[in-house]
Amino acid sequence: MKVLDLSRNWGLISPETQRKIAISSIFLAGCGLGARIAEIAVRTGFKNFIVADGDKVEASNLNRQPFFQHQLGKNKAETTRELIVSINPQANVQVIPHFLQTKEEITPLVERAHFVVNTVDPDETFWTLNEISRTLKKVELHPLNVGWWSFVYVSLPDDPPLQEILGGKFYGYELYRKLVALAPQISLPQPILEKMDEIVEGKLPFPQIAPTSAVTATLSVSAMIEWLENGELKENPIVVRIR
Repeated sequence: MKVLDLSRNWGLISPETQRKIAISSIFLAGCGLGARIAEIAVRTGFKNFIVADGDKVEASNLNRQPFFQHQLGKNKAETTRELIVSINPQANVQVIPHFLQTKEEITPLVERAHFVVNTVDPDETFWTLNEISRTLKKVELHPLNVGWWSFVYVSLPDDPPLQEILGGKFYGYELYRKLVALAPQISLPQPILEKMDEIVEGKLPFPQIAPTSAVTATLSVSAMIEWLENGELKENPIVVRIR
């Protein structure tokens, strides 16, 4: 069987951290941006994944997510597994090809993970996943693409509850707005601001683009590596403006 060659990681990732990466497990709850995170994570040396999503690959995903024309109509979790093992055939990938809903289903998945990437829709499942991750003291990442900004907030095991940090439980775009408010430097281009009512009402999709998706995924994986190296993060939230 072919083996992924990680020799170019030398000098950037220590052998000890590389060993930690190899035995750590990432739970990707949502495989849109999650698939891009999976791609960068597996190329870095992560080998253990749980991928969950009930969505199918659509043409509108191809501008930013690592899918292809021949995969249109396929389940995103299944397709993310294909992506991972095409890079490292030795990767271990558990596929959940439907939307997560119940605490009973989610809890054992979180138990097996070291990192939980929470990109589910901003509904009650988001909070269920967050609360289970906190109870089990897992590192939970909340990555977002916001215009030309890449944003990742990391809920660490000893942090106050996210509900307390945000000032309550929020849903839909209000949840995203509250998360992004943790990084007040973030702003949106005027054309998006002018159409925000239509976006909130579901008449227009929120604009997202490949460069910010790639950087957000990179920031997410970098945060995982930093946590494995140091047991802490220098910055939280982690924010980068692309242009």
